[in-house]
Amino acid sequence: MSSETSIKTNHTIFLPQPIDSKGRKLLIDAGYCLVEGGDVNIKSLRELDNSVSVIIIHGQYLGAEEIEAMPNLKIIARYGVGLDNIDLVTAEKKGIKVINASTANRESVADAVMMSILMLERNALKTIDYIQNKQWIDSNETENILGLGRDLSDLTIGIIGLGSIGIEISKRARAFGMRIIAYTPHEKKIEGVTLVSFEELIRESDIVSLSCPALPSTHHLINSEVLSKMKPTSFIVNFSRGSVIDTEALVLSLKLKQIAGAALDVYEIEPLPLDHELYKLNNVLLFPHFGTMTKDAEEKTAVVLSKRIIKALSMN
Repeated sequence: MSSETSIKTNHTIFLPQPIDSKGRKLLIDAGYCLVEGGDVNIKSLRELDNSVSVIIIHGQYLGAEEIEAMPNLKIIARYGVGLDNIDLVTAEKKGIKVINASTANRESVADAVMMSILMLERNALKTIDYIQNKQWIDSNETENILGLGRDLSDLTIGIIGLGSIGIEISKRARAFGMRIIAYTPHEKKIEGVTLVSFEELIRESDIVSLSCPALPSTHHLINSEVLSKMKPTSFIVNFSRGSVIDTEALVLSLKLKQIAGAALDVYEIEPLPLDHELYKLNNVLLFPHFGTMTKDAEEKTAVVLSKRIIKALSMN
């Protein structure tokens, strides 16, 4: 582990993984000592200096025992949006503030969602294979081999969850001239978006895009019953949380062609096991949880989170 600081401070911030340099500079300039590198396990956490008052975690799990191993912890900062990898009950009991970088990566994820929709609707992977394998010999046969795609302007997208990412997806869908319907438990008015019931969204959508958090109420929200009610020509896109979809039910639905296909960036188990059934299907696009992997998202996440840490510590 290495530490870095500018002036004497009572606060030490533990960074098991690096964060963008702009965010790190903000913390150092504010006078905080940074301890960088190390594992998020009980043994390693207990070896940290007791002055550690903030931990910045990425995808690591921080349960009750890990939290208890840092007796002076005041803030758990999630380098991202979701908080499902943090024991929130224990944090609340110990008076530890939990913060994240909500809204920082919304553009990056929304861009990735639209990319996947275009790839699905224009059969991109099959088309790329077709040209790279030098099958384009007779132009008259291309349509028969690849099939016909669909114009987005003729389609209905159903967005489940209208948080910051869902709203950004709706903006992009509106630019493509799509009909946009959405389901959210919270009443919202978004330009160009019609709120409908969950059942109506599932029934009418050509593309179902998930942008909801991992909660008990959203666990396996998309299950066999729901999938059976979708159009056989429809696609499902998930760049939110893997637990929102019952994976076994989705695999069966894709095998039986109950729906046309799916694009997934998140999974119930990550990394996705190499022997998983999803790899064997030709009607699913698989991504490695990369929706936020842009330079801009990294920088925005680090800056937003660092500013929120500084504000939270100033109030202690």
